[in-house]
Amino acid sequence: MDIETINEGMVTIKIPKFEKVTAKAPVFYNPAMELNRDLSVAALTVYRGNVDRDINVCDAFGGTGIRGIRYAKEIDGVEKAFINDLNPIAVEFAEANIKLNDLDRVVVCREDANIFLRKCKGRLM
Repeated sequence: MDIETINEGMVTIKIPKFEKVTAKAPVFYNPAMELNRDLSVAALTVYRGNVDRDINVCDAFGGTGIRGIRYAKEIDGVEKAFINDLNPIAVEFAEANIKLNDLDRVVVCREDANIFLRKCKGRLM
């Protein structure tokens, strides 16, 4: 599998290189969703500014980890970011990308998203 390095926001990640983004890929990074990730970082930044405590965030379908890593790196007051994916290859990429960005408050889980969220019962600990 060919690997390429991309920069988005304040992070750098490694992703598998494919001609076309498709759900059939073992793990993928969708460049068309960059604006969506930018907006979710902005929305959570505003939310964090309106609460009087640190927050925990979760990406239940984490893939390469880009969204959760951006949350942890770009939003002041993120205590923990959780990245979850059932795919073992996605989990490997997410773990490697966390190390690449020198983050210690990001947790990677490998579970069905429904089970992962049910275990949390609305609270990420």
